[in-house]
This record gives sequence, C-alpha cells and structure tokens, in this order.
Amino acid sequence: MIFLEEYSQLTCRDCGRIQESCCFKTTVPLSLEDVKQIESLGYRAEDFAEVLEYGEDELDGLENWERESLVEFCGKCYTLVFKHANDDNCIFLKKGRGCVLGEHRALACKIYPFWRRDSEIMFLDDFEESMKDVCMIRRNGAKVDEALKCICETRENIKEYHDRIIKAFTSEKLEYASVVKKILESKNPSPA
Repeated sequence: MIFLEEYSQLTCRDCGRIQESCCFKTTVPLSLEDVKQIESLGYRAEDFAEVLEYGEDELDGLENWERESLVEFCGKCYTLVFKHANDDNCIFLKKGRGCVLGEHRALACKIYPFWRRDSEIMFLDDFEESMKDVCMIRRNGAKVDEALKCICETRENIKEYHDRIIKAFTSEKLEYASVVKKILESKNPSPA
C-alpha cells in the first residue's frame, strides 16, 4: 500500500499539519500524570485543561476502571480533558507545526488510534462510532499491524501505554480530584 509507505515517514504528531486530525473536536482525557508532565513544561492546568461532566447515559459505555476514575462532586461525575482552541483543535495543535507537546503529549494521544479491550489491540473506532474516519492511517485501509508500523509502535508498547493509562487514572484519586475541583471552581467561582 503506497500510502502507508509514504505515511511511515511522518508521525501522528505531524498529522495535524496535513488534515483535520484526531486533535480536532476530540475529547482527550487527561490523567494526573498527563497534567503534571505538561505543567513541567511551564503550562498551568487551568490554561490547557477543562472539566467534562458525564451524564448518566454516558456512564453505561465506560469500562469499570474508567467509571472508577471519574471524580464525583456535588452529585455529578467529572474528568479532565484538553481544552480546544477557537478552531476546535486541541489547544496544543498548532497550524503547520502539529502537536507542540511532542513526546510530552497525553497518554491517550500516544495510544491513539488504538485501544485495548480484553487484551486485544484494536482501533478505537471499532467501538467508538464518533471516531470513524478521523485517523488518516485508518481511513486509508490499514490493518492494526500495518498502522502500528506506520507510527513506529508495537502491540507491546500499546499494551504498556494502556496499562499506564489505567494506572494513571485509578491512582492518586485525591490529588486528581483536587485538580478537577480547582478547575471547576475557577470556571464557576463561588460568591464571596
């Protein structure tokens, strides 16, 4: 497949230079590990993260660990996600430059377009309808192993990233909850 050979010269971080990408109108969950890593680059969480509220109907489709990772506050469930710029791209996707976070991007970004269910590596869009046709590699007909080669990853790396995602979202819940609460309160300050 000629496209895949050409694409292998690029990386997912560069995709945004070419097309609307996974960074466009996509909700990317942020773990505490992600937040700390990005803050270490000099950014403040309030400037790049926002709080996403989950409705009751959205909780059903989550895996157990995802449900456990949500922060409950005032009877509602929340998680942190990347903010979007005015053009609906991730705040860190810069036109003509791609992702400015590079190797410091979020764990969910590193694993995209893959996910692991029941120890099997698959494309996220196999079960997440909203992700259909977002990934250029996937849209051009790549199978999992071909796509992994295109982004210089292996099944073992994807499993490791996925395990890190689960660990990052299920540990240090109190500290994660305090970041969520801080951002919620900065968005809706309580009256003095």
